[in-house]
Amino acid sequence: MPVDETAPVRKAPLSYAEGGYEKLDVEERYLARAGTVLRLPATYGEHDEQRREEFVLGRVRAGRTAMPFGPGNFLWTRAYVGDVAVAVRLAAGHEGLAGEVLNIGERRTWTIRRWAEEIVTAAGAELELVTVPPKRLPPDLVLTGALGQHLLADSSKARSLLGWADRDPGEAVRRSVAWHLEHPPDGDGGDFRADDEALRSGG
Repeated sequence: MPVDETAPVRKAPLSYAEGGYEKLDVEERYLARAGTVLRLPATYGEHDEQRREEFVLGRVRAGRTAMPFGPGNFLWTRAYVGDVAVAVRLAAGHEGLAGEVLNIGERRTWTIRRWAEEIVTAAGAELELVTVPPKRLPPDLVLTGALGQHLLADSSKARSLLGWADRDPGEAVRRSVAWHLEHPPDGDGGDFRADDEALRSGG
């Protein structure tokens, strides 16, 4: 870790229900036609349909003052959607990338705990992250547990060939959080009984 573009890719197929395609098949077909492949990380920001920050923001909206949290050591390369858009624009306008594969992702990756703390700060909330035993975590907080395998990608090739760079992560999180607070998801705000049970379990 981190893995670069020469690292072995998975061999087992992984189908995407909504798109009905296998990512590696798409890569192979486009590369064979002198295309350029951008491998994107967990992408967050405005209009994120997966709402990757919602594990924190849902609790902020509900007025929670504490949320259970595991060790939070997991490292997972992310990228702000605005920075991804810049990378796509630079790649599209570059004439020397035929058949190239480029990882896109932040230069430095915060742990899940640090990311959650930054989301709380950006939201201006008073929400304490209370460490509980991983086995007590609610299902939507599993990523805060003690995970043994990080997911880190090396984006130095894209930085070198494209001149691409990601913005300050604090600024990116502030932009994203502001948008998501102004555009809450549909729903009733969630059921936090599992949180309460986990918090009662203690450290």
